[in-house]
Amino acid sequence: QFLAKHWLLEYITLFVVCLNTIWIAIDTDLNNAAIITAADIQFQIAENFFCAYFFVELLIRFLAFANKRHCLQDYWFNFDLLLVTLMVAETWIVPLIFNLLRLNEQDLANAVNIDFLRILRLVRILRLSRMAKLLRAVPELVIIIKGIGFAARSVLVFFLLWTMIIYVFAIVLRQTTAGYDFGTKRFSTVSHAMVTLFLSGIVPGQADLVDEAGYAHWAFWLILVFFVLLASVTIMYMLVGVLVEVMTVISSTEKEGMTVSYVATSLRAIMHQLNYSTEVPLSQREFRQLLREEEVDRLLRDIGVDVVALADTAEVIYEDFSKHGMSMDFTNLMDTILNLRGKNTATVKDVKEQSRVIKSVVQQTLQSNGTKVMEEFQILRAELALLREEALRRVLLPLETEETGQFPARSTSPPSTYEDREDGLQSPIPDEQ
Repeated sequence: QFLAKHWLLEYITLFVVCLNTIWIAIDTDLNNAAIITAADIQFQIAENFFCAYFFVELLIRFLAFANKRHCLQDYWFNFDLLLVTLMVAETWIVPLIFNLLRLNEQDLANAVNIDFLRILRLVRILRLSRMAKLLRAVPELVIIIKGIGFAARSVLVFFLLWTMIIYVFAIVLRQTTAGYDFGTKRFSTVSHAMVTLFLSGIVPGQADLVDEAGYAHWAFWLILVFFVLLASVTIMYMLVGVLVEVMTVISSTEKEGMTVSYVATSLRAIMHQLNYSTEVPLSQREFRQLLREEEVDRLLRDIGVDVVALADTAEVIYEDFSKHGMSMDFTNLMDTILNLRGKNTATVKDVKEQSRVIKSVVQQTLQSNGTKVMEEFQILRAELALLREEALRRVLLPLETEETGQFPARSTSPPSTYEDREDGLQSPIPDEQ
């Protein structure tokens, strides 16, 4: 796995893909042999080198899978497997069969239709599809291609608008130029007029058309200039604006998708490395402990997540999960992490969620403080009750002594520094000077 994921292997493979793409053009121009064994030695060396490299590279990727069946779920692996199979068949298997049967290219040409041999050579063009690997190295290409796909509907709408404009002006020019040599040459029929307007008006190079129309009549010049300004300039810039907007949306979507994929892959690998299961939900203690890991902290900070704030809100997050009957599985963990990125745009839902969290924290604080105050009041009430009982005992004790005629035994304890007052409480005895 280390070798398959190493950046050096990836860049070497991209270099070989580019080199193979250039070599296909050279081979197409200079190599006329249908079988590689009939070609010159330089073509044989190059073909065997490319075939061996791509075969070894695919074998390394296959051995990197912990479960070999999972390779069938990798679309890029299946795509490369198909291409390598065709290359191996063309470079190694077909020449081997020819050598075993002692056949040559001339025998094959006599036995099989020559068109079939041309079709076999055209199969080699499929190796150009290896350039699709460049899409993985340059994500902007993927964004542009997907943007064109998403903008197809808008582009078709603009093409329809262009067609309507061309049709209207074709009818106008067909009628107004009748009887002129210019009209006979350029707008003899409506369809001819539409073709002329499209080829000479929409695409660049309409100057000759406009000049020729101006020589015929000034009105024709005005009509064509208006058409060019409306169809070629205004509509084109509107189309560019739509494409730019679509590209912006697609770019943001693709970058978000790549970020999610990167975080999910990296976090899953880190959790496996730290013996955390991605199949079992995390408890609150495990969640806090995971955030303390250095690799996790570095990963979250790279995508703009405040790890300290995330750890502080863990109790609120788990409280929300508990209310909704949810758990901190890997999917919810990813959602929680991605939703707390600093660059996320705040929405009304976020404001309401923040208000609810603040309200919950304030209520918990008030409840905690209220509990503490009640406990203090209970202690104070108990102390006041003890003081009241002590005061009553001091007041009633002399009365009981007078009624029984007995005096309490002399206390051997040190003299008190307090004296009794009429209200049953005690006041300190002033020191004698």
